[in-house]
Amino acid sequence: MVFKNSPFHGVIEPLTKVVELPAMTNHRHTVATQLTLNQDQVARLRSDPSLRICLFCAADSGPGRYEQLDISFPSQIEVKVNNDEVKANFKGLKNKPGTTRPADITGFVRKTANYDNSISVTYALTNKVRTKLLFPLFRGCRS
Repeated sequence: MVFKNSPFHGVIEPLTKVVELPAMTNHRHTVATQLTLNQDQVARLRSDPSLRICLFCAADSGPGRYEQLDISFPSQIEVKVNNDEVKANFKGLKNKPGTTRPADITGFVRKTANYDNSISVTYALTNKVRTKLLFPLFRGCRS
């Protein structure tokens, strides 16, 4: 999964595997995952304030297709990290693909090595079958 380049942030490394959000055209659905940082990642986050942990989401174009994806979240989404709700703009500009920014979850993640940070994403009203989430470590991501 590759996102379109941005002059405002750059991927350093993914912190989780890609999480798939099945299509939900009528009902709400919750997907849960864990984010566990190792000692090196914790040390880098503590020493460099420009490093951020961000949530990216995109509608995948299908198996076998390689293309850079725009960040886009389901129209109705709620993100919680360690049971705290993440307040972020998940929409971007209306009818302008590519204007949504990644959601910065750095302040919600406990920066302790080997701690299982719980992340839950509740969403609805998406007909994109392969909407995916990724939690990478970024430089310069700000909500």
